[in-house]
Amino acid sequence: MANDMMQQLNMKFNKYGITFEQCNVTNVIVNPQLIGALTEKTRLKIELRNHQKEQENKKLSLENDE
Repeated sequence: MANDMMQQLNMKFNKYGITFEQCNVTNVIVNPQLIGALTEKTRLKIELRNHQKEQENKKLSLENDE
C-alpha cells in the first residue's frame, strides 16, 4: 500500500520535477461511523472465534466421553 501511494505521488508530481523518496503519514482523521463499523466488525470476529472455540471444545468433550 505504501509503495502504491509513493508511485501515485511520483506519477502526479513527476511533471513538476518532484520525486518522492519517502513519505510519512503523521495524522489520519477517520469518520466516526467508520470507526464504529470497524469496531463492531472486530467485536463480531472475536465473538465468532470464541464461539467456534467453544463448539470445538464441546465436540472434543463429547468425543472423549464416548
